Amino acid sequence: MPPTPAVRQLCRRSRLAYSDTWKRARLITAGRYTANPLRDDLLVLWDDGSTSMYSDTDTNGVRKESQLTKADKSWTEAAQISAGEFTGKKTADLVIRWNDGNTSLFPGVDTAGYHGRIRIRPDDSAWKNAQILTTGSFTAAANRPNDILIRWSNGNVSYYPGVDADGTHSEVQLVG
Repeated sequence: MPPTPAVRQLCRRSRLAYSDTWKRARLITAGRYTANPLRDDLLVLWDDGSTSMYSDTDTNGVRKESQLTKADKSWTEAAQISAGEFTGKKTADLVIRWNDGNTSLFPGVDTAGYHGRIRIRPDDSAWKNAQILTTGSFTAAANRPNDILIRWSNGNVSYYPGVDADGTHSEVQLVG
């Protein structure tokens, strides 16, 4: 059921969005995809494989949408997404783990879209067994979120420090 004119008016005056649209959001990550220093931009992968960015959510809520890609069946194979700073670009990179274990970095994502793709894990890699994937800065030497933490299907937990355009370099097992 579409929103009533009164609901639309309320949504325009506040930061609220009509919730039926957001039921289609499959995966969401937050990062710094615009020029400001805040990590308050949202990247959304929708159920039809399209992607959108909502920039400066502190100011705009989820009203300022930039569509990055149109519906694309291949993007429905994305299993997990996260934002990090792996390639040294001015804006955050997107990391996607696909259902088959292939994992890719999309460097320097911004409102203009994606600027290349770097494969850091091959098809049919052990990463197909990742149940939870997140990024962060887990090592003392890191001054940016360029480590990837994974909880595996068997309950083990490990992280990969210093991930970059050359890939993952080592695994540190935390639980297992």
